[in-house]
Amino acid sequence: MSDSDLRWVSDETAVDAIFMILANRPATDQGAIIAMLAARWLAGHMVSGNRVATGKMRKELLATLVKTVRGLIEPEEAEMLANLRKRSH
Repeated sequence: MSDSDLRWVSDETAVDAIFMILANRPATDQGAIIAMLAARWLAGHMVSGNRVATGKMRKELLATLVKTVRGLIEPEEAEMLANLRKRSH
């Protein structure tokens, strides 16, 4: 995934802050919090007066989110492992 594909990640500091908030919680709690954030994000996107268009837009946004997350897993894992290696030396 290129940097241009990730234009929406405009504030790495915010991502790091959220990561630290989640870091010491159980995986189930982390997932629940992330799910609630995604639900609130999607709920905030609507086509006024048109539930069908709203549903379609939210479906597309969610599909894009899932696709983006899948594309970020390996690079994020590689970065985490590289950081662990740096710390162990």
